[in-house]
Amino acid sequence: MYKRQIENKLSNYDRAIIIVNDLLKHRKKDYLYCLLTDIYLNQHVYEKAFESVTNALLINNNNHKNHYKLAKVYYSYGLYNHALSEIEKAQSLKQKKYGSDYEECNNLKKLISDKISDGYVENEKLFNSLVNNNAKHEGNITGYNFKKQFGFVNIDNMRVFVHISNVISGHIKNGTHIHFDIEKTEKGYQAINIVAK
Repeated sequence: MYKRQIENKLSNYDRAIIIVNDLLKHRKKDYLYCLLTDIYLNQHVYEKAFESVTNALLINNNNHKNHYKLAKVYYSYGLYNHALSEIEKAQSLKQKKYGSDYEECNNLKKLISDKISDGYVENEKLFNSLVNNNAKHEGNITGYNFKKQFGFVNIDNMRVFVHISNVISGHIKNGTHIHFDIEKTEKGYQAINIVAK
């Protein structure tokens, strides 16, 4: 791990990427994907940074650091409202787990507030393009229950749970076509990072 940190500090990003990817071959850990996210952010390779942090979130959606890294990626894209949303998630998760403030999030929030002016409008087209290019699955929702706000999508002979809380763009109902990632839970598979078409 120290080799990666040294290479990154020395701006030897290519070597740092090789080291982290070698580690990922043996263990798929969210912190390793976060390391890749940092490297790609340092290189201003935002698409790869987004892909890496999305992989971190697929492994552990309850890690405050993963949401903070996603906020940094959104900030790099100029998607300030989405960044603020991820900052809130990160701060809430850290407060809940450790009972402490999240200094890095406060600093990023300050940077964002300095950039946002009255009349700021988020570039949703950019956001949708980013999310859609990274989504790994797609399908149509079936059996949607409006009262309980959940349904299912079938892909590759697998029934995947869909809940409204995992929708990041659009609205869902029966028959809605969605792009999404899959997360394994104790109860089975669920769709996350859902973008409804």
